[in-house]
Amino acid sequence: MHYDYIAKYTKNKSSHYLPARISKVQYKFLMKISKEIFRVCNCKGIARIDYIMNKKNGKIFFLEMNTHPGLTKLSLAPEQANYKRLSYINLLKQIINSSL
Repeated sequence: MHYDYIAKYTKNKSSHYLPARISKVQYKFLMKISKEIFRVCNCKGIARIDYIMNKKNGKIFFLEMNTHPGLTKLSLAPEQANYKRLSYINLLKQIINSSL
């Protein structure tokens, strides 16, 4: 399956796993390195940092950083915020406040 336009923007055409299906150690490492990437790149507001994991050996690879992630009903950022019990409005407030 490819994450194409249809998968991205059509409801129920892709699956997102929250929380990610990784160990606590991997999660802590990725959060640490993601924050460092965000800082080093002098980002403000919001960014989505994407990784991929090799199923055979568990190695994790950095894919890209998206400094303008979507904020639609089907976008990952609002879905992740909702998982963390952060409303859409409060997500937008945090993005605005952190970019000032």
